[in-house]
Formats: sequence, C-alpha cells, structure tokens
Amino acid sequence: MRYLFILFFFLNFSSFVLAEATKPDLVQALQMAKQKKLSGQRQWQKLLHFEPQLLGLKTYSQIDSQRFFLSPNGSTDLDAELEANIKAMWQAPDSPEELIPQCNYPARYQFIKKHLAPEISSFPDRKCPRFEKYKNALQGDSVSLVFSSFYLNNPSSAFGHTLIRINKAPSADGKRYELLDYGLNYAAEADTGNALFYALKGLFGFFPGKFTSVPYYYKVREYSHAEARDLWEYELNVNSEAVAMMIAHVWELGPAYIDYWYLTENCSYHMFSLLEAADPNIDIISRVKKWVIPSDTVKDAWNTDGLVKNFHYRPSIRTEFFHRLKALADEDQKELKKLIEDKKIPASFTQKSELQQRDILDASIDFMDFKYAKEVQMEGWQKDFKTSLLVSRSQISLPTAPLKISPEQKDMPHLGHGSRRLGLGYLGSEMGDDAYLFGIKHALHDRVDLITGYPEYAAITFGDFQFSYSRLRERMELEDFALFEVISFSPLSTFNKSLSWRIKLGVEKIEDENCLNCHGAVLSGGAGYTFSLYDESRVTLFTGLRGAAYYIHDQDRITGLGPSAEFRFRWKDQLITTLESWHRFNFEGQHRSFMETNLKTQYSFNKSWALQVLGTDVRYDQKAMLQLFYFY
Repeated sequence: MRYLFILFFFLNFSSFVLAEATKPDLVQALQMAKQKKLSGQRQWQKLLHFEPQLLGLKTYSQIDSQRFFLSPNGSTDLDAELEANIKAMWQAPDSPEELIPQCNYPARYQFIKKHLAPEISSFPDRKCPRFEKYKNALQGDSVSLVFSSFYLNNPSSAFGHTLIRINKAPSADGKRYELLDYGLNYAAEADTGNALFYALKGLFGFFPGKFTSVPYYYKVREYSHAEARDLWEYELNVNSEAVAMMIAHVWELGPAYIDYWYLTENCSYHMFSLLEAADPNIDIISRVKKWVIPSDTVKDAWNTDGLVKNFHYRPSIRTEFFHRLKALADEDQKELKKLIEDKKIPASFTQKSELQQRDILDASIDFMDFKYAKEVQMEGWQKDFKTSLLVSRSQISLPTAPLKISPEQKDMPHLGHGSRRLGLGYLGSEMGDDAYLFGIKHALHDRVDLITGYPEYAAITFGDFQFSYSRLRERMELEDFALFEVISFSPLSTFNKSLSWRIKLGVEKIEDENCLNCHGAVLSGGAGYTFSLYDESRVTLFTGLRGAAYYIHDQDRITGLGPSAEFRFRWKDQLITTLESWHRFNFEGQHRSFMETNLKTQYSFNKSWALQVLGTDVRYDQKAMLQLFYFY
C-alpha cells in the first residue's frame, strides 16, 4: 500500500513539474512585469486602492477585506500582489468559475493582459458566464456622476449623496432611456437607525462600506420619489474602454468591504476612486479636501478641466407637484385643496372642463406620491384614495401636460460656496471684554450664507469652532463649538405642513451670574412652524419653543425652555438678515428668566468672501461682532 501511495505521489508530482515546465509564458510574464515595472503603474495602484495614509508617511490599500488580495501581503505590497495575481491566473483551473481568478478579478486581468499581451504568445483566457452576464447587463458607453440633494431627515444624507450612473447607448429609436441604466453605489451597511449612534459609528469607521450596482430607477424611486430629493446628473468625459474597466472593477469589489468613514472614505470619495481605477488619466482625488462633502465633490468634478461634458437636472416629485400647483388658477387650487382634504372626488367635479379636470387630477396624484410615498404602496386610505384618483384620471383622454422645469442658477449645487469657512473678526462688549475672533467651520451652510446651491430653509453645521483672544484677560478662549447643528425651517403652506425644527450638540461659553466665563456641554433644540410672509421664502417668520440643557463641570446642570421666534429677510441673494429672540426660563440658577436677542446681517461679495455683522443683547451684556469669512 505504501508503495502504491509513493507511486501515485510521484506520478502526480511529475505531471505537475512537467506542466510547470511547459508554461514558459508564466515565467516570461513575471519577467516582463518586472521589466515594465507594472506594479508601479498608477492604474495598478488605483485598482488595489493604494493611497497615502498616516499623513502621507505610508502608502497601503484602503481595502479592509483580506479576501480582496491573493497575496498575504497584498494590502501593503504592490509587487507581491501583482506576482500572486499573475501566477494564479496562469495556474487557474478551467472550472468552476468561482475559483478562477480571471473571473473573480476581471479588471486586474484586463490590466495585466493589456500591458503584457504584445510580448506574450498566449494568454490564459477563461470563460466567465456569470461575469459576462453582469457586464452585459450594465454595459454602457459613458458615465454620469449623480448628486442627490440634501435630505435632513436622514443623518446619512444630510450632506447629500453621490453615485455613478452607467449610461447605456441610445436605443434603436435613437432615444435614451435613463431609467434602464444602472447605478454604482458605495454606502455604509448600517446596523442602527438611531441618528446619534449612526453619527458616532460613521465618524469612527465602525460600519463596513460596500459597493453595489442597482437599476437606476431604484435610486430614482428612492431619492426623487420617496425622499423628494432633486437629482443632478453630470455626464463625464469617460470613454467606453474605461466604462468597461469600471464595471469589471466593481464586480471584483463586490465581496470586499472598506471601513466607511463619514467624513473621509464615504460615498463621494469612492466614486472618485472608481473613476481613477477605470481611467488612470483622471486625477481628481488629489484635489479633494481631507474631509469629503458630497456637494464639494460635485464642485471638484465641475472644476476639473475636461471632465464634465454636460449636466442634466431631474426634479423630484415634490418639485414637480409644486410646479403643477403654480400652473393652476386660484379657483382650481382651491378645488385641489378641497379634494385632498375631503379625500374624495366631489360630484360637481365633472362640471369642470376636461382640461381643468386633467390638471387638478395630475397635481393631486403628484401630491399623494410626494406626501405619502410609502403609504400609497401599502393597504390604507392613502392607497385607496390614490387608486380612485387614477381611475378618474383614466377616464380623461387628454394626455398629461409635459413639465418643462428649468433650474435657476441659484439652485445649481456645482456653483455653491465651499463647505469650509475661515473667519477673522472683532468683538466689542458693553462689559469692556473686547476680543479678537478666529473661527473655522468644516461644513456646511448657514441661513445667512449665499443661497446658491443650498436649500434656503436649512442650515447644516459640522465642526464649527469659534475662538477669541480677550484683550482684558490676554488669553485665548473657546467661544463656541458646534459638533453638529441642523436647522430646518421649511415654510408652512396649504400643501406642506412640515414641522420646523432645530438641534445642536456642542460646547458654549457661558457668561452670566449662574456661571461667569465657564464652558458647558450643550444639547439644545426646538420646534415650531415657519410662515412665509412674502414671495415664498424671501421673508419668513418662525415661531415655536426652544430649549437647552447645559452640563458644567463641578456645577449643577442648567436647563431652560421658552418661546422663540426668528424673522428672516432676504434683501437679495447676497444680502440676508435674521432677527431671533428667545425668552428663556431656567429651571436652575439665580436668574431664571431672561431674554436673548440676536440680529445678524451678512453680505456675500461672491461665493468665496462674505462680511457678517452680529449684535447680541442679553440682560447682563450687549455685544457686537464684525467678521470676515472666507469659504473654500
């Protein structure tokens, strides 16, 4: 038995040695790869996602899944991974497909073949039916970078979201059917819906990030319909060869994961990493800021010479509804309101002209899709009511009036100001505590900033530091720190009864009898309603309740609650004033009731420079601040 085993081993080992000896192409491929220094090629580095890390002191792969590499040292050694890939591809079995490196890593195989094929007599091509099916489903001749606008109700999308769309060639009739395209997406696989836990885990990379490909109409349904977010589609100057490489690269990224970092390695950053892996001539990551904001990456793409060919605006269902609403006569708007409030079509409705019926019903259907995007898909009165609207609409032969919504320049995200802001100014105090001001804000937009490219009703702040150098005490102090602050003051209307709200988490300097010149961690917020007084959002008034809870080291907590109001006037796009007053009742401390009033005016010279004047009146002190801001 032992001799049979030795004979069996010898025969198999001999055949293996013989097989290796008959593969001179493998030896030649390894030699040519070294001679051509393929591992130093930019595209090979990008396919393995090698980027400078640790402040540029070391370069290694951003991929955190070891299964992405064939070499044990592949995540840190480009040469070792290239050699392992070449050996594995020449020694690969004919089947099954899941064991064939050419099928699992088609982008790497295309790269190796492209650079070595001229010198190698034959290449170890393999049949990969599963990958070919995937490639044929996605295949297109160009790509677009898609930006979905800000969605404040979801912490993962408060700064917007970006993905890549693979654009298929026009159909036989010469038309483009974008909804049949595919989208390439990178997102965190979150295990919590809690906004605070999501923020903390996302900030520190505790979510795995995955690349996925989905039919584009899924994303349109999710963003444009369910979340009422406008989409901006930027067609990029990428050829069909690079598109094929991108599809192959996403396929090989599928089983892998990258730790998702909310401020750095996020959806926007990795859309650019896909682009650079597909086309080594594209260099855009080098110009991206350390903290990556989706709206900033749109500007980076727009400002990269020759990258963006054109852009297309896809309005959300909310935008479409209000566009139809504006087109209705006052009488028809009242009829629409009554129809929606009564949740039924009145008998008198048929007395109107077919044109009026068509326009009212089309608007009402859009309203149901906008206001009850999820509910109309489930059993309930929303689904029943929408069905009755559709039945009535089917009885009218007139086709739906086509919508031609051309976005204004002030709505275009690629023309907005930079998300970061530096500030320099002076503070004068009635108490004589004058100071120089220094500030840095990492993101994103304030309610008095230039409105171009941002939602006018909202403020989104992250990492906002304000320091002062007191001339009286001759020392630097922290005036205010907002870890994050979100304000959503959407004006109330007949068809939009959204609650206005605000929330802030940070540290504030406290200067009153309760705690003089000390700092406290603060969680504050409020809710109420915002009313449009003139020309939609040009003049608005917010009224509601506002509260705050402070935690001060070695002292009691201070909590307060009271009515709050804010008047906002946009004189023009560059000049905005807000007047806010808060009557606060503290539950602790010596003085438990006082008024705080702030008057703020900012003039934006352009999207990079602005001048702000702020006056604050509190019972114990009055201050005036003048600051010059630089956005970048």
